[in-house]
Amino acid sequence: MVFLADDPAHRYIVQVVGKRARVERAEPWGGLAPRSQMVAIGAHESFDPADLEARFEACLASNAPKGSLQRLGSALLNWVRPGS
Repeated sequence: MVFLADDPAHRYIVQVVGKRARVERAEPWGGLAPRSQMVAIGAHESFDPADLEARFEACLASNAPKGSLQRLGSALLNWVRPGS
C-alpha cells in the first residue's frame, strides 16, 4: 500500500514480480492515516533489509514532484532491480 501525492484520497498498490511491475488504484483511505508500507517476499543471499528500506524511502511519493507517477514506477523498478 502506497500513498501518492497525486491522489491523496486513495491507496495505491504497487506490485513487482520479476521484471513486471504494476501500480493499481485501490480503495480510499477513509478514516486511516495515509502511509506507505512494503512487503518483500523472496530469498536471496544478497538480500539486505537496510538497503531495501533505503531504496524504498527514496521512492516515496512525498519525495517525488507532483505528477510523477511514471517516474515513481521507474524508481520502484530500479529499487527492486538495481543495475538492470
